[in-house]
Amino acid sequence: MKYVHSIAISAFSKVGEDIERIRSTLKDLALLDLEKEKLSFKDTIAKSHDDKDVHILEIMITKEGQVNRFLKAFIAKLSDDQRQLVIDQRGSRVDEDCRFFIRLDKRKLLEENRWWITDSGNCFHIKMALAAYPVRKEVGEGIVEELFRVASAQAKL
Repeated sequence: MKYVHSIAISAFSKVGEDIERIRSTLKDLALLDLEKEKLSFKDTIAKSHDDKDVHILEIMITKEGQVNRFLKAFIAKLSDDQRQLVIDQRGSRVDEDCRFFIRLDKRKLLEENRWWITDSGNCFHIKMALAAYPVRKEVGEGIVEELFRVASAQAKL
């Protein structure tokens, strides 16, 4: 079953942050070999509210095989409690257009290599376009529940 059409992974790097470390962590977060898989890495510079440069780092995954490999590896990296948290919060993580959002704590990922779901803004963003038909929030929520329950069951085998 196809769960997701595409995945966008992004992070912001503000002045004073180690952009190379954030860039490297973002590439690792993709869980795929970017060069081998021919995935593009985008670095856009924008101005912050105080007129300082902010790097917006992005990776887009669109091929079905890559999406499936990412999903399997990503969900396996989360603890049982984190997977259950996603299931419990699916109503607030899926929008009306069936986009699914997860944020991973930037500090925990950079300093501890811990994959920890957060609601804070200092994070790595993961946005998934769910393969929902019809495109309705309830259908998207069902996909998220199934995806994370299946992964939890497989992780226990």
